[in-house]
Amino acid sequence: MKTLIIAYIVLFNSVTLAQEIFFVKAKNGLIIRELPDIKSKRIGKFRDGHKVEVIERTDKSLTIWDSQEEITGRWYKVRSFNQYPSPIVGYVFNQYLLSVKTESNNAKLIDTKDYKIIISETTEEEFNNVPIAKDSSHYYMDEVDCKKAGYLSTVSSKEFKLRLVDDRQFTLNIERIDKDWENQFFGYTFVHYDTVRNLYVFWENWLEAGNPIIVNGLNGEIIDVMGRKFSSSTNENIFASYAIDIWAGWTPNGIQVFEVQNGSLIELYKIDPSYLLDENWGPVELKWIDESTILIECKVIDSKESFYKKLEFRKK
Repeated sequence: MKTLIIAYIVLFNSVTLAQEIFFVKAKNGLIIRELPDIKSKRIGKFRDGHKVEVIERTDKSLTIWDSQEEITGRWYKVRSFNQYPSPIVGYVFNQYLLSVKTESNNAKLIDTKDYKIIISETTEEEFNNVPIAKDSSHYYMDEVDCKKAGYLSTVSSKEFKLRLVDDRQFTLNIERIDKDWENQFFGYTFVHYDTVRNLYVFWENWLEAGNPIIVNGLNGEIIDVMGRKFSSSTNENIFASYAIDIWAGWTPNGIQVFEVQNGSLIELYKIDPSYLLDENWGPVELKWIDESTILIECKVIDSKESFYKKLEFRKK
């Protein structure tokens, strides 16, 4: 996360809050400072997804540039959860915090920098009344067909050659793997090529876990995804990746929504219910009502019966 500061205003009137739970939403981590000031001592960094409690919300504002975007927010005083040997207390920029609240009807309201997301209960009848979610499983090419078509060649389990849409060659290898973790990486397994979205899907094999990735056939960008299943909305440019793992917990569990923008895949948001909502369910199937409403068939670990959720998201 870039920290090029273009403005900050020293207007500091604090308001004490009741307990409010947030999660860090910053791919490169969120810096913690001793005081609500960009020049204050840096006392640590929260990793992406870390759970924190907001104990004070200040009126001291801050504006930064991040990835060529101007972002304005405020300083929050937070306390970490489950931090050994003792919780970290300090000030962070609130625009990289994701809020989760429970409404009176037991719906969950997730408030991100860009979206408001509501997850509520729905019925099997409503789920069954919606046509099955669009997917491109009929347009998947397996490894044999991809090699016959010249789309794919295997150098080793840790290196594959791919052909992009414009006929350029792209190499997927261990350069994307952190050198500190190379001894636990056992290579890639090709899953399929999605000819509708031009996506190569691979599985990364690790010592005690694994996760899917996609290579964008348009430009070669590599993205970590929740699952190998994809479901499109009524707008073909918006789709979800999803997977269920409510047992071992070694692989992803949840829903991740993307939008195609100028050929690139932009993650709009992702939700792991067992972590973000403290609910141990996973998605079995998705159905889209429109481009911002998803019905979800869910399973829990101790029951064979399905239940159903509705996920609605609106851009702020």
